[in-house]
Amino acid sequence: MQTMYYKKNDRIDASKICDCLRCDLLPECYMASTEIRERRRTLRYRNLVVRQMVHYAKKDWHAAHGSGRELQQAAAGKAGYFRALLATNPHTG
Repeated sequence: MQTMYYKKNDRIDASKICDCLRCDLLPECYMASTEIRERRRTLRYRNLVVRQMVHYAKKDWHAAHGSGRELQQAAAGKAGYFRALLATNPHTG
């Protein structure tokens, strides 16, 4: 079997792409509607926020576990938990 070696060159690639465009051989690409793109952007942002929340919850659990104090799982997600936690911390003023 004979191996063919192709010279990789941007100029050659550009020429082939231009030929395909001229002959209308390249298919049209799909672009989602504005509504779908916005929904995807919102979901990506939500995913980022959820990952950060989980990351910091794990970080807090490891800090609590390492220092020997009990982490109140039920209260960890409620408003005012971190203020109360800081109030009981002897290292904060």
